[in-house]
Amino acid sequence: YAIGSGSSAKCISQRLGLPYELLGVDVIRDGKLIARDVTEEQLWQYAKDGTMRIIVSPIGGQGFLFGRGNHQFSARVLRAVGKERIMVISPESKILSIQNHTLHIDCGDPEVNKSLQGFYSVLCGYGYFLSLPCR
Repeated sequence: YAIGSGSSAKCISQRLGLPYELLGVDVIRDGKLIARDVTEEQLWQYAKDGTMRIIVSPIGGQGFLFGRGNHQFSARVLRAVGKERIMVISPESKILSIQNHTLHIDCGDPEVNKSLQGFYSVLCGYGYFLSLPCR
């Protein structure tokens, strides 16, 4: 798993009792931290076999999942991971702060952006999901 930046996503690392980089992307395998604050190239090395999953939280107020502040999730990384292996988590209060309750992606590649559009089930609490569009 690649755990995205920010306090919402890092709650996973906290729950596992793992050290983490709040503003970076960390990689966890089998409940253990295997890489902290990775670069795009390092993340690509984990992602290129197509088995990595991503846990990410949108930027509050803006709703961007990728392309604003987490450039480690490049077009090639996102292409390798695919939409079905992206999990979005967020407190409901953050979702309510996002204009039109719509998520966005801007990874720099229009084709990849389009492949990641659609609806996401956002985990907002234990067993509590909201379905949000992503454009």
